[in-house]
Amino acid sequence: RAQLDEILQQTPYLKAVCRELNDKIPPNLELPNLLASNIENYILLLSSMEAQLAAAPTNETEDEDNEEAAEMKRRIQLAKLEDRFYDDLGDDEDEVVEMDRRGRFKQAYEVAKATDTQGYHVSGGSTIDRSPQELTALSWAAFCTNTIAGEDAATRIQALDCEDLFERLKLASHMLKDKKNRLKAAMEKAGIPFKGEEFDENF
Repeated sequence: RAQLDEILQQTPYLKAVCRELNDKIPPNLELPNLLASNIENYILLLSSMEAQLAAAPTNETEDEDNEEAAEMKRRIQLAKLEDRFYDDLGDDEDEVVEMDRRGRFKQAYEVAKATDTQGYHVSGGSTIDRSPQELTALSWAAFCTNTIAGEDAATRIQALDCEDLFERLKLASHMLKDKKNRLKAAMEKAGIPFKGEEFDENF
């Protein structure tokens, strides 16, 4: 990421001064790791909810009366549960893999981690679950799980503008909580019992 600091000239071509953006990493990674676990749990929960909605029988009369529920159903038709959260998605590049939200998250996480060029400094003796690089990759991957990327355009722009890792993790957690609430409402209208009441984010 880079920030435009000053435009020096506009013709015959644009010349400007830009500054590379580096994340502010908290000295203590305990809370960021808790948030990261929270985000992973949300991804699991959302995938399960979307799969249940996709498998539910469609009541055309109710769908006509509820355009939002119908649109939600259309968007989650691609959602398929996988056996494990970090299952190998396959090495055949020519094979078209239909991924659920967990699969898209895993793929985005791997891409973000592989392309990260920031330098990280961690104090010795740390027993954290995830490294700063892993937390950073997870914080970006959380915004890349929708089948239609434009749905989260405003939140994604906020994430791009955020230079604090912890704040971006909080933003991702709140965004996923909102998705959970909307899916829960759709499940209730479809008559599908929701069994995730015990899970909620605390930040």
